[in-house]
Amino acid sequence: MRHIAVPWGVGLGFFLVAALESHGQAAPLPPKDYTVEETLLGDTDGAIVQSAATSTQGGCHIAYVAKRDDKFSVVVDGQAGPRYDGIGLGTPVLSPDGKHVAYVAREGAKWFVLWDGRPGPEYDGIVKDTPFFSLDGKRLAYMAKKGDKFVAVVDGQAGPESEHIKLLAFTSDSKHAGYVARRGPKRVVVVDGQAGPEYDGIGALLFSPDGKRNAYAAAKGGKWLAVVDGKAGPEYDGLSTFTFSPDGRRFAHIATQGGKMLVVADGRAGPMCDGIGFIFFSPDAKRLAYAAKNGDKWAMVLDGQPGPEYDGIENALPVFSPDSKRTVYAASKGSKCFVIVDGKAGPEYDGVGGGFFFSPDSKHLAYTATRGAKALMVLDGEAGTECDGILCFGFSPDSRHMAFAAKRGDKFSVFVDGRAGPEYDGFGAFFFSPDGKRAAYVVRKGAKWLVVVDGVAGPEFDAIGKGAPVFTSDGRSVAYDGRKGGKWLVVVDGQAGPEYEKVFTPLSFLGGGALEYLAIKGGPLYRVRHIPRDSPASGTAPAR
Repeated sequence: MRHIAVPWGVGLGFFLVAALESHGQAAPLPPKDYTVEETLLGDTDGAIVQSAATSTQGGCHIAYVAKRDDKFSVVVDGQAGPRYDGIGLGTPVLSPDGKHVAYVAREGAKWFVLWDGRPGPEYDGIVKDTPFFSLDGKRLAYMAKKGDKFVAVVDGQAGPESEHIKLLAFTSDSKHAGYVARRGPKRVVVVDGQAGPEYDGIGALLFSPDGKRNAYAAAKGGKWLAVVDGKAGPEYDGLSTFTFSPDGRRFAHIATQGGKMLVVADGRAGPMCDGIGFIFFSPDAKRLAYAAKNGDKWAMVLDGQPGPEYDGIENALPVFSPDSKRTVYAASKGSKCFVIVDGKAGPEYDGVGGGFFFSPDSKHLAYTATRGAKALMVLDGEAGTECDGILCFGFSPDSRHMAFAAKRGDKFSVFVDGRAGPEYDGFGAFFFSPDGKRAAYVVRKGAKWLVVVDGVAGPEFDAIGKGAPVFTSDGRSVAYDGRKGGKWLVVVDGQAGPEYEKVFTPLSFLGGGALEYLAIKGGPLYRVRHIPRDSPASGTAPAR
């Protein structure tokens, strides 16, 4: 592979590094100076059919399908694999850690999966949206067709043949895999290769967040029962809304019996109701809330105790604060809506938005409301200036700042800590840095798009890349990609890099503040690094 060092001095300006404190901006840090290094990975010949790219703390990786002379091959970080008659749609796929790749290939009439270059057994087809990796990247699963039967293949081992297979998935801890299979007229759940009891039907298969437990709805003789960790519960006319607590220790669902509804939590049935909304566990798993209807009235049931009755519970959604100590929901009486925070009703509005956001420290609450045709941003019970619409809002990770994007007339502004920024013709997205001290957002000015960082507008582009901008973990550097005409370039702390035909996202910040991404210049594919001149990594770009 070939390594090229491209020096870049003054770019398209620089961004101020500022803390968005309520008393004003902090003194800016000096702008960084970067060296851009390109490592040639190979020549694409402009023949990329489909691709997958990933970004990790260890850098960026790409796998793509290349076509040449009616044959297809998968190229991983510039290294081409064998040529086949076809490559499956939606593949290749990269593991979350970027260390492994899998794809579907066809030779003649047979299909098979290659995992890190090793071909698996041949089948008559591979089911769409498979294969996929476990979250730790070490395991692989897919579903395959064998004649008129289907098999689930996990870590290269095929399970028993079935008439149909669905809901194949790994647990979040990557230790277990399960799916639902149809065998003749019956359905079974298979976890780690072990089939459970047969039932007439099986609904959704749910794993707990910690991966240690599972639950599913099963039909038996016209009735439905919840099977939790292999143990069947009582029969009901119907079941819905299965949910585990965040720690996986508790389980709840909604049941229907004789035209009535009830919540069953940890195996204990609650009172019968005429209707039930969604059910929620608190983050610490100690509390449970749901909206219940009796007659024509609704009440929020919190920790088993029903609250005041209202004409409606808006969206039937309760929300807990991150520390689990606070609650919020919206209710209506007649034509008016109001928000109940910690059991106390707030002012009336004509409408309340569908989302509530607590700050990470649980001390602040934000939501949107309407009065007539106007929208309001409400923070800690205080309504702000009226506007024509609110597009998005949220708190910084350190809970010290709050921002939202608002439309006033045909213009858009971003408010940070109550202060409005300049007006623009369109709005794209908003980001806080991980440390919460910086803010960046994407806006449109006429036909051009630009990124505003800490209140300072960057250069104008025809388009800004998806998912941009990105910050370093300490928030000191920010980067994004943009298109001018037919060329793409990456801007790091205000300095623009070389132009490319294509930049693959996401961009990845490495140690020492260096930025890495993959890009095509002409036909060749490069691994590109923007390295601060004062970084120990400057002047090096390891070959891969």
